[in-house]
Amino acid sequence: MIELTNSRTRRLELMLLLQEKYQMNSVEISDFLNSNNIKTPRNKIYNHKIVWSNIKKCKKRLDRFNNDKIIDVRERIFIEEL
Repeated sequence: MIELTNSRTRRLELMLLLQEKYQMNSVEISDFLNSNNIKTPRNKIYNHKIVWSNIKKCKKRLDRFNNDKIIDVRERIFIEEL
């Protein structure tokens, strides 16, 4: 699994916090981020589409991480003559 940088992780956690705890929508979150001079990883301003897609991808990533489990284990035994 590819690890995210600390700055990306903090931005995503902030977006999730604003959405879940403060019930903000994507437009409000983008306005909040832009008013606090928080830029995208490519140093651009946020819009509602970027915020929405980041939240969606983050939730999918968390679901995959939380739902990982071992489905099946297979073992093989090989016998060779000496």
